This record gives sequence, structure tokens and C-alpha cells, in this order.
Amino acid sequence: MKIVGKHGGDIKEINNMINEIADFIYNSNLIEGINLPVNDETINDSSIPEVYNHFMAFQFMFFNHRTSLTIYKILQIHKILMKNLVDSRNCGNYRICDVIIDGNYGANVLSIPYKMKDLILMDDFKNKTIEECWDIHNEFEIIHPFVDGNGRVGRLILNWMLLKNRHELKIIKFNERDTYYERIRKYRNKKEGKI
Repeated sequence: MKIVGKHGGDIKEINNMINEIADFIYNSNLIEGINLPVNDETINDSSIPEVYNHFMAFQFMFFNHRTSLTIYKILQIHKILMKNLVDSRNCGNYRICDVIIDGNYGANVLSIPYKMKDLILMDDFKNKTIEECWDIHNEFEIIHPFVDGNGRVGRLILNWMLLKNRHELKIIKFNERDTYYERIRKYRNKKEGKI
């Protein structure tokens, strides 16, 4: 796998990370029940959107991670990731229906735009600790603004924040998913005053 383009030094950096990127995509998909190989063939085959789109979304995140996270960029990540996987009305747009995650409702449909603005304000131009990067991810997962793809988008947002703040890429392995979900639950409980 090799990436070419006009991003200068970023191209060398991302090509040096290609095995990590493949591992990230494979595990992120597997957490969502998508068991497809990630290799030269699948990342270049648009007829396998679960892998191809994820690779394109990763590249978008990586080539933009030095800039501020915005609502537009989150919507773009979702649009890239979910192209041909959800209907066009739900691709890159907030959901217009309720969702239940782990026995909890996502944010009320009418509050999603406001909660997403608050999420963006969490990226306040100060250097973030690893824990603060996780808080932004966890907040996104609680909002759950999309019909589908929230977990994969959330893990891309986590890595956007980590890389922007000079931390290492975080690959959440499939066999670590229970710990991953528990981290989101603890954040939700703390936020709701249950801890």
C-alpha cells in the first residue's frame, strides 16, 4: 500500500504508517461486525466501501489533523466513510430519528446541532492530554449524531485529536472492545452524575 498526492511531507509520514493504518481500519471495522481484510487490493477497490471508504476517511483525518476539528470536517469524515453504505440522505448528515446505544438514547434529534457545537468547543486550541482527547471522543459517542458509522467516525476523531496534540495513533483492538465500551460508559455515568 502506498499513498501518493500533493501533501508533501505528510505523504512520507503516512506511508511509513501504512501497517498501522491497515490495523486501525481492520480493528475499527471488526468492532462494528465488519470482518474484511485490509490490504493493497481492498483499500484500492471502491466496490468494497467498508474498507476503501475507511481508508479514504483515514487519509482525510490524517491530512487535516494539524487543523482544528470542525463540524464540517466531522460531516465530511462521515460522508467519505459511509458513501454507498447508507442512503444519500443520511450520508454526511445528522440523523433525524432516535437511536439507542448500549441501552441509552443518543442525543435528542433537535439537540444534535447544539451538542455538536459544544463538542467542537472542547477543542479549545490548548494542548490536550490523552485523557482530554478521549473525552472529546466519548462525548461524540454519547451524542451519536448519525444513523450509522458513529463508532468508526468517533475513533477517527479520537486519532485526529491525539495526532493534533502530538500523541501516538491509538488502535483499539477488537479484543479490547469491552474495555473501550466501558470507558464510554464511565464517561457517560460521570457526566450524568452516576459516579
